[in-house]
Amino acid sequence: MFRSFEESPDVASEMNDLCLQLFDRWCEARSVVPLSYLMTAWPIAVPEPPSARHLSDVLRSLMSAHSECLEIDERQIAEKLIGVANQMYM
Repeated sequence: MFRSFEESPDVASEMNDLCLQLFDRWCEARSVVPLSYLMTAWPIAVPEPPSARHLSDVLRSLMSAHSECLEIDERQIAEKLIGVANQMYM
């Protein structure tokens, strides 16, 4: 079952806040690989569950393929973001 962002504005806001945290960190550190992954899924142009799913998939792929590029706290933010994005499917 999908939930729309309109039904879950707090989820959409939290996702955006977490993405912004990652974006700011990776821009400041000039972490090109993580930024390139994030920018394929965010900012979310159409606030629908498939967009949240895409973001979740992209972050899982980043963590799987390039975990060495991420600091521990960045991994924790990404994991939290994946969990929040997955709430759209509950």
